Amino acid sequence: SLLSDFKNLMGKNHVQVINLMDELAYSYYRAGMLDKAVVVFENAYAVSREVNGIDSWRTLDLMKGLSEALSELGRFEEAKILLVEASELSMTRYGDEHPITLASKDSFVSFERNSGNFERAINLQKESLGNYVRKFGSSHTYVFEKQSNLIILLNVNKSLFLLTDFMNFLLFQLTNIKASSFSLS
Repeated sequence: SLLSDFKNLMGKNHVQVINLMDELAYSYYRAGMLDKAVVVFENAYAVSREVNGIDSWRTLDLMKGLSEALSELGRFEEAKILLVEASELSMTRYGDEHPITLASKDSFVSFERNSGNFERAINLQKESLGNYVRKFGSSHTYVFEKQSNLIILLNVNKSLFLLTDFMNFLLFQLTNIKASSFSLS
């Protein structure tokens, strides 16, 4: 494979090998191949941590990617530990309003959404939007992305509420039909 060739040619700790592992992990992630993504993220994270340090932007980005893949797999405890560590390291190294810290905080939105806590995800997305507006101004691409993400979350939450309401209605109707059928026999 290309990755093996790169490792053999440049050594496993070369920055281009870490970059390639990063790209491969995110490619697997975007393709929905989460188990493969996790393996590559874990390997890339370990190498980046050794080569670049625990608080380098590359290592923090790999922690974020790994945590998102883990949370999509339902491995919430592992994901949360990485998220908290990445967020704390990012705030310490780069400050509260740095783009790397903001991106780290955004991962909590995905985590809460994946764990089914849409209200918390919506509140975190609103907070994120405010942070990006303060940092970049209201017409920046990042702000538009955060606005779009918030709209999606609000629509998903509304859809889930309507679906739950409809399911409760159907359950009520079925219960009434079953009760009336039972009394006729």
